[in-house]
Amino acid sequence: MELIACIIGIAAGACAAAFLYERELTRMARFVRQRDRLSNQPLAVSLPGPGVARVADAVNAEMDAARVERQAARQEQQAFQRGLAGFAHDIRTPLAGARGFVQLACDDLAAAGAATAVAADAGTATGAATAGIGAAGVGAAVGVGAPDARDASVRRYLAAATRRLDDMNGLLDALYVYTQAIDPDRTLHPEPIALQPALAKALVDRFADFEAQGRAVRLDFEDQSAEIVADREALARILSNVVENALRHGQGDVDIDQRGRSLWFSNAVDPAVAPAIDVDRLFERFYRADPSRTTPGAGLGLASAKSLADSLGLDLAASVESDRFTITLAW
Repeated sequence: MELIACIIGIAAGACAAAFLYERELTRMARFVRQRDRLSNQPLAVSLPGPGVARVADAVNAEMDAARVERQAARQEQQAFQRGLAGFAHDIRTPLAGARGFVQLACDDLAAAGAATAVAADAGTATGAATAGIGAAGVGAAVGVGAPDARDASVRRYLAAATRRLDDMNGLLDALYVYTQAIDPDRTLHPEPIALQPALAKALVDRFADFEAQGRAVRLDFEDQSAEIVADREALARILSNVVENALRHGQGDVDIDQRGRSLWFSNAVDPAVAPAIDVDRLFERFYRADPSRTTPGAGLGLASAKSLADSLGLDLAASVESDRFTITLAW
């Protein structure tokens, strides 16, 4: 009888323990489901036992990891907002300059028109036309002529305004390309693409710029028939942005070498600028080695290229050795 009573006691204890564990696990599950996701409240244990404690520790560790991820996301968003503010400044600066130059041109034209009208009135009042002088002659006699000099001044103002507007247009283009590159809904169509013709197209498009800067491109392909699996449009944009970066920020000739499944773009940079290049941040949006932001560009070209490369499973990396800057595309 004592044995039976002992067995019954053990069974009752086991049932009670199972019931308590079941209730505790249900409470823990309800806490996880119903807790505020932004809350830092940890999961507490009300039932002793190493098993329940281990479950609680695992749940709390996951909640801590999620909290860290949220904080990182917020910091990234804040960094983006700061970069966007800087970008907005970059847009306003050339726009304001363009408006100023255009206003100067308008004022100059208005002054020229007023001077011509005064000269014509003076010519009529003095009867200069009868003497064969005419309004233009009177204008020259009183010093309000010089149309060639005035036209040259207007042309300089308008040319400067055009350059400023071109800068602004370039910034807007860069932003558009970047938004396309990071679009999560973007559909890519990878296919085998002959690398050399794709690169040649990017170089031909910028031939006039290379020529204007007196720079050349030296190509060295180990395999003339090398192919890369990529989306055709995305690859064209990657190559174009890398070439643009070399043109905008590099010096001297550009060396492009293909070896195996890697393509290197290498060019010299200003020795005074090279130490300021942070290769760890080079592909960040809005990053520029020039902290004063006086050089053209928005700091989005390489960020766009990197985003597209990542989406295609390609590796885009950069390095600086002495005054030599290199970008590597590997697949």
